[in-house]
Amino acid sequence: TSDTQRSIGWKQDVLSPCAGKIVRMVSSQKDKQELKFFKDLMSDYRSIKFDKNSNEFHVVFGNYVIIESDGYFCLLAHLKEGSMQFSVGDEVNVGDKLAEIGHNGSSKMPHLHFQLMDSADLKVATGLPVCFDIKAEVRRQWNKIEYCVPAIGVRIKSLDR
Repeated sequence: TSDTQRSIGWKQDVLSPCAGKIVRMVSSQKDKQELKFFKDLMSDYRSIKFDKNSNEFHVVFGNYVIIESDGYFCLLAHLKEGSMQFSVGDEVNVGDKLAEIGHNGSSKMPHLHFQLMDSADLKVATGLPVCFDIKAEVRRQWNKIEYCVPAIGVRIKSLDR
């Protein structure tokens, strides 16, 4: 068993946070099998110097999907190679399984990168603020919290789980 496979996020389901249409995706990036902090840190350094005009956003995001929903664009990144359940042009609903969490792109460990944007074009997209209706673990109890931005280090899950 690799370091990656023992990580808490590895292969966890990634569910669609919105209803919409898949407008862009990359799914062929290999997952890292080991957690190599310093090597991955150097990879992150190369990403900082990344040329936005190159169109090679997989260097940063690894495998990713962009969903258009009501004129906004949701990016979910670092998805496990071969785990994508949909294709470009497909419609998705809230809660549909999109993929699984992977360890690729600019990543030091398996995790999900989520961002809301004003464009599907990553060369010009601007990140937008987002709030969630979630359950958060507070003092070992799961509590419903509406219209919030989770604090750093707080474990969260969807309301229906």
